[in-house]
Amino acid sequence: MELIKQEWQIIEQIAKGNTHPAIIAKKLGTSTSTVIQKLKVLEAYGVVKKHREKHKENKDGMKTKHRVSYKLSESFAIIAVAMPNNAGLTILKPLKREDKVLAVFLQPSNIKELTLKALCQHSWLLNADCIGFVSATHDTVELLVITQSLEQAEEFRKKQEALTITTGSATNTVVKTLKLHVHTKQEVMQGLEKQDLHFKGLIDVTKPVIDDGFLQEVKNLKKKS
Repeated sequence: MELIKQEWQIIEQIAKGNTHPAIIAKKLGTSTSTVIQKLKVLEAYGVVKKHREKHKENKDGMKTKHRVSYKLSESFAIIAVAMPNNAGLTILKPLKREDKVLAVFLQPSNIKELTLKALCQHSWLLNADCIGFVSATHDTVELLVITQSLEQAEEFRKKQEALTITTGSATNTVVKTLKLHVHTKQEVMQGLEKQDLHFKGLIDVTKPVIDDGFLQEVKNLKKKS
């Protein structure tokens, strides 16, 4: 698939929640017909899918026309490769375990660098369901690691003693302590239900890095409570 700038901008708008062609066109400063044409191409490649909304009644009791919107077919990553005599694009979907590290590249630079270092130097962390960035100081990096099972959480806890990550350049390396807050999804939910200050504070400051949807869900629940 050839992905030009405008097609990527349309994908970006849909990911942000702007799902109707007219709204996307307004955001991008182009015509609705142009957006629809590009959406048909993206739909053919299986990147987006069409959704036809149900009839709605207006204030006069008249039914409005069907309104078409678009959604992402599933989570995916587009990888660009460029080297002498060869270049191309490939789509990875859905994101597999070994591709989780790609999600880190969407983070601000400081979070991206430190989290990438942690994942590359301790690749077993990729077995977690969710990873969130908690904080960083000159000598410590803290991550929230969430697992599905208690057995996996216990395994992670055994490995977290004396963890470090090495940052900086080859001529100026810095070794930081890596502190993990390891919990199961059930522990997090129960902690929030009990208004436990540890879990409330942790969820408040955590920035989701690799998330199967759980971290964002509990952050939203925390805001409502």
